[in-house]
Amino acid sequence: INAEYMGTLSECLFFFAMELGASVQKTLAIIKPDAFLENEMLIREDIMAAGYTIVKHEVINMSLDDAREFYKTLCDSPDYHLMCQHLSSGPCRVMVLAKLNAVRDFLTYAQSPDGLRSRYGTDAIRDAVHASLNHDDARREIKHLFPQVSVDAIPLNKEARDYVHDSLKPILVQALTDLCKQKPEHPTKWLAEYLLKNNPNKPTVSVLAQ
Repeated sequence: INAEYMGTLSECLFFFAMELGASVQKTLAIIKPDAFLENEMLIREDIMAAGYTIVKHEVINMSLDDAREFYKTLCDSPDYHLMCQHLSSGPCRVMVLAKLNAVRDFLTYAQSPDGLRSRYGTDAIRDAVHASLNHDDARREIKHLFPQVSVDAIPLNKEARDYVHDSLKPILVQALTDLCKQKPEHPTKWLAEYLLKNNPNKPTVSVLAQ
């Protein structure tokens, strides 16, 4: 099963999670200078295929003072100065990501043995991506780099859950069932075409002969 296929399933399962009263969290990710020039597009594709929505992103060049402020909660780490020097050594892409349980899941995704740091990083300092360590850090980091972006979780209220249950769940269950059976080469395109073809609410047009 390829990454695009899994990404399609993740995005669709988001709707079903709404019924459980879950909330969409935001976290901060940075593609660091060591990975930006050669692997930036691959890393972004991997992130989106894993089911994350990129809410906001921007390429920036941090100064050393900016990096020190960003990493200030890690100032007691023996690697603090090296981390700051690396983060300010070249361009990087900063991103606000959204997903159910985004903070914990993205940190796990970055740190896992087959995760982003393992695939694209070089060592403990040049580790390709930054991931917020916890909810408080995610809020502080997003506010620091994207002051215009709300840091609150996106609540999924009863009205939204009812809408998903009544209007989306029946067609999505059938679509995902057929998707799993057929395993098309391009699952996102297949799903889009399926939903357009089988939309129960699509308008009907009567053509009257003149």
